[in-house]
Amino acid sequence: MMSEVDAFYDRIAGDYHLIFADWERSVRHQGGVILALLADNLSDSSSNSSGSSKRSVSVLDCACGIGTQSIGLALASSSSSSLEVVVESILATDVSQASVVKAREHHKRLMSDGSTAMPRVEFQQADFRELRGAVGEQRRFDVVMAMDNAVTHMLTEADMEKALASMFDCVSPDGGMLILSIRDYDAAVAAARASKSTNQLVAP
Repeated sequence: MMSEVDAFYDRIAGDYHLIFADWERSVRHQGGVILALLADNLSDSSSNSSGSSKRSVSVLDCACGIGTQSIGLALASSSSSSLEVVVESILATDVSQASVVKAREHHKRLMSDGSTAMPRVEFQQADFRELRGAVGEQRRFDVVMAMDNAVTHMLTEADMEKALASMFDCVSPDGGMLILSIRDYDAAVAAARASKSTNQLVAP
């Protein structure tokens, strides 16, 4: 089943950004929303490696696609001074190799200012049902996320259980969190048709 999914996303990786009204704007918007969510749930008084009172967090984006959320989160973390968390590192994985390649390209283009405040971001191919083999046997993350309908590709109860167990296994036991999101694309299509605009499906 996943071979069909990765083949589909391999085919559309180069055009995936076109489902957004303005992909780069959405990248920055979603990154800010996710960072605020982390600040609300993970901030504490412990200091990070640079001596700041902000909490440093590591993130696994295990359905990164072309990098919408992982790049957005990195940008938001590098530019925010008011929130009580800072993203120190992001591992972004996806089952589609073409999407991973495109995510690397977008990351290089959007984060090219060389700021030392930028989180470390790595991209690699991985099936989120089998994350342990990709991230290492002992590695855990403060945040594991799979956004934008990724989990809806799990069409059987067994696959869903395997995917969730794989994700949970990568969450730090010391107050980590798992974030999943589902978009109602049927509603988006209906809204686009109602507005007679069929060239975009996703707003920020």
